[in-house]
Amino acid sequence: MKKEKIILFLGILFTLLAIFGAFGIFYLIYQNTKDTNNFTLDENSTTNKDTSSNELEEEIKDENTPSYNENEEKIVTLYLFRGDGCHICENAIAFLKTISDDYSYLEIKAYEIWNNEENFALLEEVSKRLETKVSRNVPLMIIGSDYIKRGFTDGMAKIIKEGIKQAYENEQYEDIIKEVLSSNDLNVSEEIIY
Repeated sequence: MKKEKIILFLGILFTLLAIFGAFGIFYLIYQNTKDTNNFTLDENSTTNKDTSSNELEEEIKDENTPSYNENEEKIVTLYLFRGDGCHICENAIAFLKTISDDYSYLEIKAYEIWNNEENFALLEEVSKRLETKVSRNVPLMIIGSDYIKRGFTDGMAKIIKEGIKQAYENEQYEDIIKEVLSSNDLNVSEEIIY
């Protein structure tokens, strides 16, 4: 009788652990999906599928490449907040390098925030201006003041390119990070990607 109670107790315990484990997995999947489709800064990070250059090449050559007047001097800056050793960030940088020649008006700047407190302070100041929360989850891309995206997956290539195009075509384009840098005494370490 005592042995049966122990077996019953262990069975119930393992069943409960399996149920909680399943809920945990579903929650993580939900959060990951929510982040991939979310255009605001939040506390959740996004995982990444390895990006193949062939898939990126196909997306790069789509119809969404903006038309622009080569005589104009308007510059659109894409800012990438990244972390040292973050392979998702490395994939994002590799993608951004592949599209940099498609936009003569685009400049890409990166700020490492895991080890550089001044760079993270910049992100905190930008978040105050955008009235959002930040964390050290990377990569995080900002174009102007309208486009905010965390993470990087294969499916984001079109979204990023559309954000670049919209910023260029927006007559009210505002470079919020440039404004924050000019109004604060931050000693940031900036990397020019392109």
